[in-house]
Amino acid sequence: MITVKNTSNDADAPLKNIIFTLTDANGVLVESNTSGVFTGLTPSTSYRITESFEALNKKSGLYEPKNTPVLTVTTEVAVVLPV
Repeated sequence: MITVKNTSNDADAPLKNIIFTLTDANGVLVESNTSGVFTGLTPSTSYRITESFEALNKKSGLYEPKNTPVLTVTTEVAVVLPV
């Protein structure tokens, strides 16, 4: 499982329509959602995450689409310990 939290902000107004997108290493869409929680992923696999949102342009008074830089993460192999 991967959990992503919004770290973007805008001093002019709250961000709108925040969407997290998870793609594989080749850029193929795996999942997109507003929660930032991705489950059912393949162990030892690299994924890329982007965040898109709308931020207020103070001059125009309109919200404009923005994206964060790509973040690359790799899932780990789960280790099950005996009880």
